[in-house]
Amino acid sequence: MIDFFHWIASFICLSVALAHLEAIKITATGVRTWLTRALGWAFIGIDAFVGVIEPLFGRVEGIDRLGLIGIALCALAYRWEGASRYEGVRRRANDH
Repeated sequence: MIDFFHWIASFICLSVALAHLEAIKITATGVRTWLTRALGWAFIGIDAFVGVIEPLFGRVEGIDRLGLIGIALCALAYRWEGASRYEGVRRRANDH
C-alpha cells in the first residue's frame, strides 16, 4: 500500500515541478536566479519521474540524491529561511 501512495505522490510531485518550471519568468529575474530555479525544479522533476516509472523498471540507485540537490538549489534560489546570509527580521520565540 505504501508503494502505491509513493507512486501517486510521485505523480503529484512531477506535476508541481513541471508547473514551476513552466512558471519561471526568464526576463523578470537575473540569469543566475532563474537558472538555479530551473535546475532545482528539473532535478526534483527527474527524481519524481523516476518514482513514476519505478514500478515498471525497478529501483534506480542514486537518483534520489538528485531530488535532494534540487531542493537545495530551490532553497538557494528562492532564498528560503536559512538558505542565505540575509537575516531579515529577527523573531523571538514569544512573538506571535
